[in-house]
Amino acid sequence: MFLHPREAVLNALDVNHRGFAVVHHYLDVAVQQTAVSWEDCYDDLTEVHGATLATTVRERVRAVGRGGALRNTTLRMTTVANCGQHLYDAGGRRYRILERPLSKASPGRLLPATEPEVDTLFGTIERLDFELAVLWSVANKAKSLNKAVLAAIADFESQNPVIYAEEPLPAPLAVTLASAPPVLADGAATDSDETTMPTGFGDLFGEEEQGTGESS
Repeated sequence: MFLHPREAVLNALDVNHRGFAVVHHYLDVAVQQTAVSWEDCYDDLTEVHGATLATTVRERVRAVGRGGALRNTTLRMTTVANCGQHLYDAGGRRYRILERPLSKASPGRLLPATEPEVDTLFGTIERLDFELAVLWSVANKAKSLNKAVLAAIADFESQNPVIYAEEPLPAPLAVTLASAPPVLADGAATDSDETTMPTGFGDLFGEEEQGTGESS
């Protein structure tokens, strides 16, 4: 069944609400920690090279995530090339965590969402290629997370990425280890989201994913 991008976003947020709230918390903490880590070098975050800033945030997300807060949610996080973080739900669907691109039409502004044209002169489009991803951006002056959304995106690695639909992530939810299941179903304790695969996830995506180094 064809899902409109907005329907797909809303459905994913509904099914994985708690998990995305925890991820929102990860990003909130990661961006603030990143800002603090560069204060002795730069007065303004805009002076930090974009690739360096994004990589540092990704690594901070990984570090914060090692506390295991996602263990009692429907999402799991794994690390790929360039410190990229990918989320997987119980059905095996992937959600990349990506920095929101800038608009080429309006330099300095974030790329806006553009509703796809589904009903055309030639009939209704029965399939639209897109993926769901968490997009984040930084409020440079406030040195904090500006916005985190779940979005339906296409052609993200191209020169003309498209955002078909987006919805804000649930409010940040800080979950401590004390509130997470302390032991796996097989009796093995762990404190890392990256290696925790409780009953219900099985072997959805096997070993840690290996990237090419070109994209996260």
